[in-house]
Amino acid sequence: MVLRGNMVRVVNLGEYIVSRQVEDTVRTYSLASCVGVVAYCPACKMLGMAHVVLPGAPPAHMSSLSERMKYAEVLVPAMFKELNNNHDCKDKDSMRVYVYGGIDSISNCVFRIGERNLDSVMGVLRKMNIPFDATNCRGNVYRSLIAYVDTGHVEVIEGNLRCAAAMG
Repeated sequence: MVLRGNMVRVVNLGEYIVSRQVEDTVRTYSLASCVGVVAYCPACKMLGMAHVVLPGAPPAHMSSLSERMKYAEVLVPAMFKELNNNHDCKDKDSMRVYVYGGIDSISNCVFRIGERNLDSVMGVLRKMNIPFDATNCRGNVYRSLIAYVDTGHVEVIEGNLRCAAAMG
């Protein structure tokens, strides 16, 4: 959904937000095994942020859209469809895309949800031919993101430590 106004927008689990209001900040919290995707179009000053919860595609029997949106293969294309089709951000080469999170908070966990989430998101972006930077991923510290629509700058809060990200 595209939002308007001077506000702090919070992206919850399995959601995305697209904003072109330069006064807005877009945030998501506590990315651990979840993966955050931030896309910024400098030409039209539009920013999208998604909070991916699960890898791959949802089971075929799952009909609830809110449940389906938790999966990488549904959520990421939905956000880019809105950025590309409903607005003027069609130039994939000028768009800056960053991926965050994907940690496996339990060492030697057989499910490896963080790793699988990250691989799934990166696979979707590659399949869509969207270049991205995934240097702020994995590790063992959760991340929260604060993105500024006017500049595309993203602040990353790792645990309780705030640092500037490479975007902006």
